[in-house]
Amino acid sequence: GSNAEFSCNHGFKLVGNTTRTCGVDGNWTGEYPRCEVVNCGVLEGISNGVLRILGTVFGSTAGFSCNRGFKLVGSSIRTCGADGRWSGESPRCKEIWCPGEMLVQFSEQGGSVVVGNESISGRQLSGTTVRFICPSSSDLVGSDSSVCQETGVWSFEPPACKPKCVVSPGPGSQVLRKTPHRSQTWLPVEPGTQVSESDNSLVVKCVDGYHFREKSLRHTSRSDIPLSCQDGSWEPPEPWCTEISRGCSLQQFFEVAPPGLVINASTIYIRQSSTFWAFCDGPGYTLVGNGSAVACLEDNSWAIPPHMKCIEGCG
Repeated sequence: GSNAEFSCNHGFKLVGNTTRTCGVDGNWTGEYPRCEVVNCGVLEGISNGVLRILGTVFGSTAGFSCNRGFKLVGSSIRTCGADGRWSGESPRCKEIWCPGEMLVQFSEQGGSVVVGNESISGRQLSGTTVRFICPSSSDLVGSDSSVCQETGVWSFEPPACKPKCVVSPGPGSQVLRKTPHRSQTWLPVEPGTQVSESDNSLVVKCVDGYHFREKSLRHTSRSDIPLSCQDGSWEPPEPWCTEISRGCSLQQFFEVAPPGLVINASTIYIRQSSTFWAFCDGPGYTLVGNGSAVACLEDNSWAIPPHMKCIEGCG
């Protein structure tokens, strides 16, 4: 009437009877049971990812990973337990996106963002490489491409499109470019030529009969001034040259002066800022009015005191 109890080690399950009894015939009832390792069965794979599994029995592990452009949400490992079930829940693969704000901003500033040959805008999947293109009237400063990384961050910020300057010299101005040769000769630059900020080989000079408009530039020892492009504008700013003034015309003086009023001038053009004493031409006339001096102004006009005139007699 003795009983024998059977059990399996952890991770194994009993197949057969757990008890055998010693009968009156001196034999144990039934058959010996056996212990089989616990099997959790095959796991299903996950969308946009990979399942790596080396076994399905107790202690086996299953590893999950996602395809490029996706990130794993949940645990990457599941383990076959002694109860015959896999631990936890299967994870899922979620798309990785990089924000599209910077791409939109670049496009709004006149540039183009392309993937392959297609213009795009807005957020992009991880692994996407975008190229930045500036208009022909601008220079691209910075990286011309950026990659959406697995962290959801772009590898590079968008570049800047720096506008070029256009050579359009006004009257009396000439733009020249220094040649790369040792002789350093200067060649005229054709009007309409686009110049980048990085180009430091240009100068501007004034042709005969003209001088630099800015007085501060006239007192240099050079006949030309270095020219640079900054944010689409020339430095120094245009216009560069202005016609050299011959001064005030003596003929103009007689046209605006009261009858009979003359000055003692030896040339037909009077230098600016010059002052002359005026008097009346011919005997018997007297100069009256506020003051007796006239001047040639900076704008080549004559300044004659009001009420100045010549009258007959002693005044």
